[in-house]
Amino acid sequence: MYHYDKMHGGDPCTVLTHMREDNALLEDYNKITQTSMQSGECSIVFATSSLSIGVDVDNVQDVVVFGDPVDTNEMLQMIGRIRPDLKSENIEASRRGIVYFSPNASKRAAQALAVKNHSSDRKFAGLEDAAEMDITLAEIWVADCKVLDIDCQYAKPKDEDPCLCPTCLQYPQTQRPTPCTCSGPKCTPDYIVWTQTNPKSPSIVIPSALEKPKKHHSITAAMHVHGITQLKLLRLELFRSTSTNLAPEFFFTDEEIKLVLDYFVNNRGKLFHSELQ
Repeated sequence: MYHYDKMHGGDPCTVLTHMREDNALLEDYNKITQTSMQSGECSIVFATSSLSIGVDVDNVQDVVVFGDPVDTNEMLQMIGRIRPDLKSENIEASRRGIVYFSPNASKRAAQALAVKNHSSDRKFAGLEDAAEMDITLAEIWVADCKVLDIDCQYAKPKDEDPCLCPTCLQYPQTQRPTPCTCSGPKCTPDYIVWTQTNPKSPSIVIPSALEKPKKHHSITAAMHVHGITQLKLLRLELFRSTSTNLAPEFFFTDEEIKLVLDYFVNNRGKLFHSELQ
């Protein structure tokens, strides 16, 4: 934000206007923050959970939550701050609720599900204390589609009648994207939609022969490190050549880097021979 203001000839001190806080200890300050959010003058707000209750601002694009919520209710309460400005011409803009769980979330989700499925089994009795994750969050974590799982938890009808209140009649709700763009493994994430609209985007093609090749050759540890380093540099170049917000790992995962290096090691004789021809 500092460089943005400086680039546009403004006072770099206005970064304090674009980035603000919101917590329970600063009531008067919070009022200014929320007014700035509504007007669009404030771009980023660092807030505690106090912002998730009793605050209605119609100009929130994304909500990012750091740390595990207590349960699904709390998670939805937090990301429920996403309230589009119904009168805005950009009402169709993508709005996201992003939750960053702790690194051991997969393990804790598995423990929570094990407790649920084997609560009467003595050998799983010790898991009850270890299962810190709420079962509703664990089910969302492992769900193929996060949105459908949330609908199931709250018994949302598949064919729900639209709301007929004056506001909804004047500003009909936008339809969910098809296919779904949640982070579930069987849904279509944002990056696949991006590649469909950018057919010339860089991509790495991994040969099918990479599946568990038999090792006939070997390289030194130094050569292995050099190969990994060069492939990671290639990944970085691919990342820098695009204007997307996707992570570098989208273009070339660590597993694919390892597979490519293994493929080269086990087929370098064939590759060298074909090169000579």
